[in-house]
Amino acid sequence: MADLPRSTSGVYPLIDMKNGRAQCADKDSNLSWSTLNRPASPDAATATALGLAPPTTGLTANWTLINVPKALSWSGAAMALEARKNGTPAKGNIVYFSQTGSAGATDADLSAYSADPLFGGTTPAIRPAPNDLPDLSTPYVVGMDSPGKQVAAIADALAVEAVVNEFWTTELIHAETDWLFSMPTRRFALGVNYQEADPGKATVYNTAVNSHFASKNMFSNGDARCFTNPQPYPRDREGGTGVGPDDVVIGTPSPYPPQVLCGATSMLSFNNTESVASNVLSSRIALNHFDTRGPADGWARINVPGSTGVGIPVIGHAFVKAFNPAVAPGVAGNFGVSWPHRLLKK
Repeated sequence: MADLPRSTSGVYPLIDMKNGRAQCADKDSNLSWSTLNRPASPDAATATALGLAPPTTGLTANWTLINVPKALSWSGAAMALEARKNGTPAKGNIVYFSQTGSAGATDADLSAYSADPLFGGTTPAIRPAPNDLPDLSTPYVVGMDSPGKQVAAIADALAVEAVVNEFWTTELIHAETDWLFSMPTRRFALGVNYQEADPGKATVYNTAVNSHFASKNMFSNGDARCFTNPQPYPRDREGGTGVGPDDVVIGTPSPYPPQVLCGATSMLSFNNTESVASNVLSSRIALNHFDTRGPADGWARINVPGSTGVGIPVIGHAFVKAFNPAVAPGVAGNFGVSWPHRLLKK
């Protein structure tokens, strides 16, 4: 959100670690914390006076998933977007907002900092709080003069037409596979106002972010809004015995109708049509089932052109669990494997 160079004045000494903790509060005559920690992002003059500098590159993060009952774990590096100019890392805008859960009645309207359609309009469905920001749409680089413009550019950069990965479901090693899909820009293209009595008006679209998740690309299934027209192609390890999309069953167990890529995240469980939860990550929400109708192990490609033909912004991983039934008593036989999706553009 900002760089904070080491200093003896301004905010830095208030957030510096002393005896294992940071004060994060005013101290003596230094009132920088209360000056900074207000709902709206500080203007350039205020930020400079407080010792804040435009943020530079270098942040990293990792994720870890642990299934305790099944003694399985998976980990990887979090995906990062970097501000660049002429192909090299560049500085961004200072986008600090106080991380408090509510804005006062007289505080500035924060909706101008986000493209979330539920935040916008004269009577927004949700009034954003300071800790809702910054988000992926908060203008961060030169030339992005509106949240909609920035998140549309990010969505275009992330958009792909196909997702490819592997799956294992062979019974010999009790293998099972879940694919996780995350669509980080979807919430800025459409939102669902669950307080709206008229179902026809519950979905709110952002016309500035409508290249990928426009109304013609989506359908409603209860409370879920689902992406239309995915085309799955499974293959075995040798690339054979697969079937085309017309013969592949993707759906949830009866009595629920088929739904694919629903919500900001979605789970696809392979050859697991009888379960109400995915066998690997134990997911029950936005869960879909993929019956490969033949291949127990192999790879699959899911085309996601959509009716607009531009694909969708999607990232994710495959998560696999397996068990060695021949291990000696007292020796763990569970194994967890993960691979990032291969994301294909034109």
